[in-house]
Amino acid sequence: MAAMTTIVDTLQAAGIDAYLPGRAPGECRKAHAVVDDGGRVREGRTTGRRIYYVTAYVPEARPGDLAGFVARISDALAPLKTPRCTGNVSDEFFDDEKKARGATVELSALCTL
Repeated sequence: MAAMTTIVDTLQAAGIDAYLPGRAPGECRKAHAVVDDGGRVREGRTTGRRIYYVTAYVPEARPGDLAGFVARISDALAPLKTPRCTGNVSDEFFDDEKKARGATVELSALCTL
């Protein structure tokens, strides 16, 4: 949870509306990001990576804003030592519930299992 809070704080310091899961507004009225824990991935006998996802949302009426917003998120998170951006960004998707376009940026941090 500490890493997720660090991600949210870093994004908010860069002027990006960022939320932990369950705290984001319902319908998307303006660009915002939601930080999620993606779990652990084993890499060795005792080590692995903790994965975090930052999902960028923009209102469905402004799909052209998504690429720039994802870039802003990546730029804001670049200085973090841990967790670090992996460079993986999902394909764009549509969220019916939020009435938004979205894409997800992946971060990871070393961890013990």
